[in-house]
Amino acid sequence: VARLRARNEITEIRANALKLDRSETAFFLNRVMELNLTEENIAALETRTEGWLSGLQLAALAVRDMQTSGESRDVDGFVREFSGTHRYIFDFLAEEVLRLLPPDIRSFLIRTSVLKRLCAPLCGALTGRAGSADLLRQLAGKNLFLQALDTGGTWYRYHELFADFLKSNLTGEEEAGLHLAAAGWLGENNFLEEAVDHALSSGDFGEAAGMIVSAADEVIRRGSFATLQNWIRALPDGTVHSSCGLSILAGFLCIFANRYEEAEAYGEAAAKLIDDTIPPSVRGRLKSLQAHFKLCSADSESSARLSREALDCLAADDFFFRDLTTNLLGQSLELRGDLRSAVEAYLGAVAGKPDGAERGANIITLINLVFLLNRLGRRSEALAVCRDCDMNASTGGGPGFIGDALCLGLGLLSLEVNDLDKAYSQILRALALSEQANIVDGIVWGRYILSIILLARGETDKALGIIRAAGKLPTSGAPHRGWFLALELEAALRTGDTAAARQLADPKRLVSFGVPDYWNDPPYLSYCRFLISEGRLADAAPILLELGRSAEAGGRNRTLISVWLLKARVEQASGRDRDALGLVQRALKLASPEGYVRAFADEMPGLLPLFEKMRETDPRFTDAVMAAHRAEKVVSQTGSTGRSVPSFHGTRGEPPVEPLTERELDVLRLVANGLSNAGIAEALFVSVGTVKKHLNNIFGKLDAGNRTQAVVRARELNLIV
Repeated sequence: VARLRARNEITEIRANALKLDRSETAFFLNRVMELNLTEENIAALETRTEGWLSGLQLAALAVRDMQTSGESRDVDGFVREFSGTHRYIFDFLAEEVLRLLPPDIRSFLIRTSVLKRLCAPLCGALTGRAGSADLLRQLAGKNLFLQALDTGGTWYRYHELFADFLKSNLTGEEEAGLHLAAAGWLGENNFLEEAVDHALSSGDFGEAAGMIVSAADEVIRRGSFATLQNWIRALPDGTVHSSCGLSILAGFLCIFANRYEEAEAYGEAAAKLIDDTIPPSVRGRLKSLQAHFKLCSADSESSARLSREALDCLAADDFFFRDLTTNLLGQSLELRGDLRSAVEAYLGAVAGKPDGAERGANIITLINLVFLLNRLGRRSEALAVCRDCDMNASTGGGPGFIGDALCLGLGLLSLEVNDLDKAYSQILRALALSEQANIVDGIVWGRYILSIILLARGETDKALGIIRAAGKLPTSGAPHRGWFLALELEAALRTGDTAAARQLADPKRLVSFGVPDYWNDPPYLSYCRFLISEGRLADAAPILLELGRSAEAGGRNRTLISVWLLKARVEQASGRDRDALGLVQRALKLASPEGYVRAFADEMPGLLPLFEKMRETDPRFTDAVMAAHRAEKVVSQTGSTGRSVPSFHGTRGEPPVEPLTERELDVLRLVANGLSNAGIAEALFVSVGTVKKHLNNIFGKLDAGNRTQAVVRARELNLIV
């Protein structure tokens, strides 16, 4: 055969070529066998039998028997439970396959049937037999329901129905012992996830618990929290509570899902197990968990203290928990209003990664940093942080876990420049990830930003549906329920529903504390818009004064822009146009370098007469705001929704929002001349890392996704020749 194959004188028909695909399966079952099955049932049988014609025929005969006997209503249940233990399949495989094999081969097949993947050493561990590699090749060559999973013939798997049939020949005790043996070999050879599955299937929960602790770090590194959650749920509560490491992991999973009472119970169980044998790294994880509890109860001082103690204990390479704890420290400092220290804490975690360290582990820290930098009015810096983590950030975020998670921050940054279409797609990506991993804070933040986008696009009904549902979700931090009430108030103001606005405009419901502060910025801004719309200027003025002082003291420039614009509306309505114009100019000076178009668009058309006088001051920015206003006016007048609204950075042929520095222009010219990063570094006497940072800044300022786009864009703008 080998000689004929080499000469191309043989036609080989392998098992895959004999499988029926979905359309062939449908034709066979409904046209040949005349069963009239639904598409769902056809798909299920095709998947279960893997297109094996004999299996399909046996399944079809069973369905026909049911239909003939008047049991057609049970067909769905039959399809759902169809397996290799069904009597037709069992009889066929027993008579036509297993009976014809030698006893030693039968024993090999039955004992290895518990494996989802087979390799020779693993089979040897379960059977005690030498020569498993040759036997596997022979069985695969005979098409004995064994399929190679790689070209090297290392890994194989059984047909699912055949595996079901083989396992039915084992006693429960035998099957448990084989699963445990498989778990042991897989664990020793670092196939930890498969080891955990087999240990759980064996029923030896003590062994499974130890393997889960060993496998947890790798699973967490990949962001597969649902896998870890399923493993822990499969264990009895007593097993989890008797393991310090497992209790801590279970506590964190509950924190991520905002199930705080359960989390505290696991934390208390872990604390009782702490003794001299527990390593510092585990103690550090427990302190981090306890710090989360303190933050949830608004005890920011204790949370910050425990976070610092945890960081002292955690291993230097325990990236995920160090990042999680640093993030918690930043959140604690934010809650205390120390935003600059919070930024330093976040930046320390983000910048402190050695080359090759897992970047996905600190994604929560990154997103919180992006949000905070934006609140401080440092949008460009926030975008650069995203780009440093994912080079595809400028084009909307790269594929995979990191790119999807970053889209939560990128969506907010796109919203600020009024790129509503990009913001919408980015937030949907981030929400899909948060919902899959059951990260409640990610879900709440995503829905909050999505609601703002939808309101800006004129999709008020859709926004209200999300706002009312999301406001009921539990959350450990911002956005608070008051933020969603504020968005509902914004929707009423946009649609002119005065009655609804008056009902919603209750300061006691909107804000968490009695005075304007960091956490109450959005609700107070919405409340002031309501007061201005009602002509209650005397009520709005003192709140805006206090909010402005708080924002200025805390460096919250993004809030300050909105405060000044609202104060301008108050001054304008009071007949003091000159004072109003001065406030708009101050806001424009702060907003334009960072591209905060949305802040101005939110205050139109109230400021329209003043703003039209500002064009000569900053033509490009004012044109972007006016374009946004015109697009939203069309939406309100025509009732159309989901329109693409012009964005600030989307305008071509005009200078970038932030000018390139001389050094960035030097780098760009060398890129245009075809030099590599190393070549540019040598020419400019700087490091390659410095060149990369310059390129990241260039990409952001020019709205370019790569070097080629940057050069083309620069030539369009006459920045280089």
